[in-house]
Amino acid sequence: MKYNKILSAALIVFAATSCNKYLPEDMSNRNLEPMTIAGSETKTVFNQADGTVKWTTGDVIAIFDNLGGRNGFTNTADAPSSFSGNVTAGTTKFWGVYPGTRVESFSNGTAILKLPNIQTIAGNTFAEDLNLSVTTGNKTPGEPIVEGIKFHNVCGMVSFTLPARVSKVSFTASNRALAGNLSVNCENCTATVIDDDEASNTVSMSGNFPAGSRFYFVVAPGKIEGFSIEVSTAKGSIYGKGASQGEIDASAGKLVNLPEINYTDGTVTATAGHIYDQDTKVLTGSTLTVNHGIPQAIWKDVTAINNILRYASFLAADY
Repeated sequence: MKYNKILSAALIVFAATSCNKYLPEDMSNRNLEPMTIAGSETKTVFNQADGTVKWTTGDVIAIFDNLGGRNGFTNTADAPSSFSGNVTAGTTKFWGVYPGTRVESFSNGTAILKLPNIQTIAGNTFAEDLNLSVTTGNKTPGEPIVEGIKFHNVCGMVSFTLPARVSKVSFTASNRALAGNLSVNCENCTATVIDDDEASNTVSMSGNFPAGSRFYFVVAPGKIEGFSIEVSTAKGSIYGKGASQGEIDASAGKLVNLPEINYTDGTVTATAGHIYDQDTKVLTGSTLTVNHGIPQAIWKDVTAINNILRYASFLAADY
């Protein structure tokens, strides 16, 4: 199976936004010193050719230092990126999390981050604040500049294209949770979904899906063994509900490209006919023939999803 490696350079993450509102603790009772994380990436633009995403001015990361401080660091320049803020004076080690708004808690290098199961559509890219990224680094006390820091993605992505009249699409894994509260180890960049009420085997998007656009689900990392896709149209029809066999690899930093989900609503026509007694010519009944033009394989609640999506094409393909 082929795949795209998403993260490959310093300070690259999947998602970034200028609307981040990370709320730090009150640092006023601490002795502080400035710290700047210098990088080289320039914009929060998803490049479909190589799968990279770059920082932009206003992006915010959460920084936790080894002396118990936590603060928000903001990118103050497009090129090169420059995340600046304060840490506790004497800090020798720190952990970084993007986006800070998703942090539920942090302790001993492990962050609890929320990955929602209802995600916002964004044609040819992914929604803001979704793809979680972490890092760790060392700092020399009194030296404000830290370089060579790399953020690592902890999630995978599944992409697809859809016809224009779709109003909602859901992607479900049969073997594991795809979203919820994630326990993320910032040291080795691993993540597992916590088994609680927030855990969900399904991720979904609703809204206007322009024809031909590619969309992206951000999912908890790991293999997906058996999955289903349910497509809802603006007319209220539902297609493709059912499980597929096989395995796809949505490990951290990997992008799986599914083919276009093809289907048709068909054209409904009706033809009325009359039945007469051959001798008396008296009307004895009527017939009504309805043609919907929709293959049975893609009626609502069918299990043969392979008739909608040619499963051989599920193998992740390079752009």
